[in-house]
Amino acid sequence: MLFRSNVAVTADNAGDWPRALRHYGQAERALADLGELGGVALVRLNRATIATELGDLDGIDDLLADVRRELTALRYPRAVPVVDAAAARAAARRGTLDPAVAARRIRTAAALVATDDELQAAFLAAWAVEADLLARSEEHTSELQSHSDLVCRLLLEKK
Repeated sequence: MLFRSNVAVTADNAGDWPRALRHYGQAERALADLGELGGVALVRLNRATIATELGDLDGIDDLLADVRRELTALRYPRAVPVVDAAAARAAARRGTLDPAVAARRIRTAAALVATDDELQAAFLAAWAVEADLLARSEEHTSELQSHSDLVCRLLLEKK
């Protein structure tokens, strides 16, 4: 089981997400057989993060809500902000949460975990930058498509 987890994390870090998902699935089953519910929840969080990275957002909200409940019930309070950040990231990517709001939520999570896990905080900071870029992209797109901008662009194109 530990081998599967290590292989999954290595593949995840290398960006080999299909391999990581396969090994996370095997690790999740092994952890469940051992009754390691906290480990199962954390593996499910990793799988949800990869699914978000791949753009596979179907069912992510329910999965992350389940993981949050499990980690809260198991008293893993340090992991809950990471779940909240993952949910905000998925919602921003799907377009159901303003990316600027997502960036604030992710930064809050990063601040909460920074004292316990600097690496996780750095990872969350990268997600916040991604949300900021998405917010700027949306602002730029909406500015370009405003009525007055469209009129100006059409007039310039006719010249």
